[in-house]
Amino acid sequence: MEDSQGNPVDDPVDISNLFNNYFCNIAQTILDKRRFTGDGNFKKFLTNQSPFSLILSKVSPNEIAQIIKNLDPSKASGPISIPINILSHLCEHISPILA
Repeated sequence: MEDSQGNPVDDPVDISNLFNNYFCNIAQTILDKRRFTGDGNFKKFLTNQSPFSLILSKVSPNEIAQIIKNLDPSKASGPISIPINILSHLCEHISPILA
């Protein structure tokens, strides 16, 4: 990894700080590049609008635990390859983290 001057960076703390700086500033960087001068109507820029919305709401650890307990252990473990029986045994510990 390199810093903004092209110097190699290999210290884990410096690498973490570079990633943090990048992600904290990426929105402003993109906005600065676009130099939007429109009337503020964002709908003009949306093409192929979907009639569906995505709403995220808070969930409790109990809801997560219940979902894990209802998983079918005979099904495949999915892309992260954690067997469902292992998830079931760990659900009390990982549910608060996932919630």
